[in-house]
Amino acid sequence: PRTGDGKVLHVDVGEGDVANRIITVGTARRAAVLASHFDGVDDRGPKNCPGVFFHESDRGFTTYTGTFGGVGVSVVAIGMGMAMMDFAVRELRSVVDGPALMVRFGTCGGLRADVPEGTVVVATMGSVCVTRDPDLFEPEPPAPSGESEQTAGRNEGKSEGKCEDKSEVLSEGEPPPKKARVFGRGGGAYRISKPALPDALLSTSLIECLRAELGASAVVPGLNATADSFYSSQGRLDPNFDDRAEGLIEKLIALHPDAASMEMESFTLLDLSRFSRGAIKAAACAIVVANRPTGKVVPGSTLARIEDRGGKAVMEAIARHPL
Repeated sequence: PRTGDGKVLHVDVGEGDVANRIITVGTARRAAVLASHFDGVDDRGPKNCPGVFFHESDRGFTTYTGTFGGVGVSVVAIGMGMAMMDFAVRELRSVVDGPALMVRFGTCGGLRADVPEGTVVVATMGSVCVTRDPDLFEPEPPAPSGESEQTAGRNEGKSEGKCEDKSEVLSEGEPPPKKARVFGRGGGAYRISKPALPDALLSTSLIECLRAELGASAVVPGLNATADSFYSSQGRLDPNFDDRAEGLIEKLIALHPDAASMEMESFTLLDLSRFSRGAIKAAACAIVVANRPTGKVVPGSTLARIEDRGGKAVMEAIARHPL
């Protein structure tokens, strides 16, 4: 669907506004940092320089298009979450002719102590998706009138032809056991998908350019995990909600020992790229702003330096990579 003037509904851009090489970031501030590296940008900033397209949509998307080393590149701030990435990938794809390259340059939490704050994780092994199953959070049905909770617990499922679980025998007055909190593929409170893979050569270009700019030790290849929430699906415990997320991160690491980063966007980009009928090559990288095992957070000045220098490296990688 398009608006009356032919623009896509949410990013609010049309044909000719976006280049075939696209970098997505989370914030408008970071988009401006990257756009400052466009050819011809001076002290006026990228918003005010001739030759740079700039637009802010009412739906929270900020788009810059210019050239880097003579190659057309767009930088798009999309906000946070899987839905915003879905809007961006689908709508940007629809206004670009020919093949496209898309790279996410974001921020994330670190899942391993050996991937400290300030590291850039390149998702060379792809991204898994961690999602909450809402069907397992339905309230328990009330006991029939005149039936005790204990009796209801023992008889639950009989009328539906289910096998009775005889592994627990409740004494009079003993509360029924809580439901098991199971994690993993195929069921439980949270589902962990198989990885969606990036374009291998584009990921290699990212590593090479980032290491040249930031140093070899500052860039780590690994597996990303994308969650559908900043809270429950990332194992953060909130006493105000019955999220049943205890042990989720430990289960994720047990299933995927190479998991190094966790955020809310990369899986969607990589997943859509593999179903784009060959039209999109995609890769993802993110700065570790907080290390979950150690609790350490990157200083603001360090983050600003990595966003600037790392962002320039990402622009170089996507500009030099063939479509």
